[in-house]
Amino acid sequence: MDVYKNMKLSRFEVEIEELLAVVDYVLKDNVYDIRRVYIPKQLEGRGLGSKLLEKTLEIVDKEGAKIIPTCPFVGYYLERHPDKKKLLV
Repeated sequence: MDVYKNMKLSRFEVEIEELLAVVDYVLKDNVYDIRRVYIPKQLEGRGLGSKLLEKTLEIVDKEGAKIIPTCPFVGYYLERHPDKKKLLV
């Protein structure tokens, strides 16, 4: 999964089957406030939200940034992947 950081629109994106899945964020002081993980209805149920978020968090980690998990899905993901909690502010 090749995730693209679209800085102009403040989101991480991936195109799957000609549909766009996104992670919306607000970036301030090297902290990503992750507001929403969006997977089109046609793609739901395949674990793509988790995969997209995993790739997003890898990018954030490589940047040396931190996150605020405003989106409930992100909090749920972190509960299942405690190793990623190191990215929390």
